[in-house]
Parts: sequence; structure tokens; C-alpha cells
Amino acid sequence: MSTPRIQVCFALREESIPFAKLSTGNPAVSISIVGVGQFNATNAIERILSQKSFLPAMVLTCGYAGGLSPALKHAAVVYDADPVFPLTPRCAAQGCVRVQFHCDTRIVSTAEEKRQVRATTGADAVEMESAPIRRACQRAGIPSATIRVISDTATEDLPLDFNRIMSPKGLFSPWRLAGELLRHPGAVPELLALRKRNAQAAEQLGRALAAIVSGW
Repeated sequence: MSTPRIQVCFALREESIPFAKLSTGNPAVSISIVGVGQFNATNAIERILSQKSFLPAMVLTCGYAGGLSPALKHAAVVYDADPVFPLTPRCAAQGCVRVQFHCDTRIVSTAEEKRQVRATTGADAVEMESAPIRRACQRAGIPSATIRVISDTATEDLPLDFNRIMSPKGLFSPWRLAGELLRHPGAVPELLALRKRNAQAAEQLGRALAAIVSGW
């Protein structure tokens, strides 16, 4: 069996499901669920790159991103890549928008927070895992790219402050979530709507990724 040449990293399984279905049978693809946040992403990419006999030819860090630029609409697929990343022409061919990402240590939850992050960083989109993954790949001499989908736009507030239900190591607590919902019962319909919109965004990302890596 040939060694997978494209390592695709997602923070959450939910983000990966559409792509995993579409890439079934592609021997060049290996999918990893690295967990939420820079702590988990760092540990995961170190484990992947420590397997010297099975180093990938390239690494993609994928999943959801929050919009910081008002120009980015929901479900827009956005990317950034190393200068030598071999699939960059395919990203452009799929209509992906090249952007500047900011990798934060916390979930940016409100439109006002997004405005402040954009003003401070100049970034177009925000996520939480790509920076340590891309740095590790750079040290290892492996081309990498961030390819993500906008799950919430610059003008949207998330239904809850998800930082309050997440541990410093990026683990979600159902008990903390229950407590937040007791304090904010009106957030339940908004959470259900967000889940539906996230699923739609993941489908859009999955289709783009599958086309980008197809036949490689």
C-alpha cells in the first residue's frame, strides 16, 4: 500500500465528514482530527511528523474559520499557502479566495471582537489551529496550506461565548454547556441554526477540497 502523500488536518470530526466521504478510496489522502486550539494542533502535528518513514508530501489544515473581512460571505472557501505549495492553482480554479489568516488562542465570538481583531492584525479570517501546524511543516521542509470555510461572518455574533465551555486544552465540557444554556435558554434555537449552517459550510469545504486533491 502506498504511503498517503496529502495529510489533511481538521480540528473537529464534524468539519471533516463531507470531505472524508468524498475522498474515500483516494490512497493519497490521510485525515487527522487534531482537536481544537493551538495546544492540540501542536501536539498532533508533532506526532504526525515524528513518523519519519511516513512523512507526507504536503499538509492541509482545514475546517471552519470566522470571517473578519465584511467581504467574506458564509460558506466562502478561503485559503493561504506556501509559495511552493503544489496545489495552489487548483485552489484558485475552485474559486477559493486567498486571504490572510489570524490564528487566535481563543474563539472570537462577537462582531465587535472580530472588528477589533481585524483592526489589530489586518487579517481577513480567524481560526485556532493553523499557525503551529504550518510552522512545524516549514521547519520540516513540507509544503503546507490553510484551506477553510467561513462558518460565521464578520457581522455575526455567535449564540454563546464558547470560550466559557472550553478548557484551556481545547476540550468542550457538556456540564459547562448545560450551565450556559440554563443562563441563556434563548440561545438554543440559535445554536440549532448555527449547527445547520456549519453543516452547509462543511459540505461546501468538502466539495472544494475533494476537487483540489483529486487525482494527485
